Amino acid sequence: MVLTIEGKVDNPMSFTIADLQGYPQVSIENHPYRSGGSDYTMTASGASFNSMLDRVAPWTNATLVTFYSGTDSYSAWVYLSDIRADPNAMIAITWHNNDNRTSAEESSRIRNIQPSEPFGQKWVRGLNRIVVS
Repeated sequence: MVLTIEGKVDNPMSFTIADLQGYPQVSIENHPYRSGGSDYTMTASGASFNSMLDRVAPWTNATLVTFYSGTDSYSAWVYLSDIRADPNAMIAITWHNNDNRTSAEESSRIRNIQPSEPFGQKWVRGLNRIVVS
């Protein structure tokens, strides 16, 4: 699995799961989110997205981050400033909801998680591309 970060950044990069595991890790527990009209709670851990952003170095005029799924046509955007303000924003490697454990290694799917985003409406699973604009 490869994730790319590109766009208005000084250092476009690609990441494997092993690369993501090498970044500082963050986690959330029992965080509410909504999927398919149902409410769940999720516990997740993964690479600090802010640490990854530090490495790719967004341009000073960048304002948005768009997350793209490689498994369907879904995408969602978030203000870069909102991500920067959330110390637990992550690229999740392992997660479980309602006692069903899932990991990126098992399902070949990673996802962005931004705990400050209500109910996970802009969390994208099957994440394979991030564009900073």
